[in-house]
Amino acid sequence: MIVLYHFHGSTCSQKVRLVLAEKDLDYESKSVDLLSGGQHDPEYVKLNPNHVVPTLVDAGNVFIESA
Repeated sequence: MIVLYHFHGSTCSQKVRLVLAEKDLDYESKSVDLLSGGQHDPEYVKLNPNHVVPTLVDAGNVFIESA
């Protein structure tokens, strides 16, 4: 299962959500609240050491760039 860590107001997150929808791919949505500092949570930083969204996890591979 694809897991997407994202923030609703993030343009970069929106790009990934649009591609997933266009390709009709199912994914688990995990919201990261940037306004409360969720991107600095130690568990999230293990996935994305840049402290930014989005982060996409697919079959154990972690992607931290939306481009």
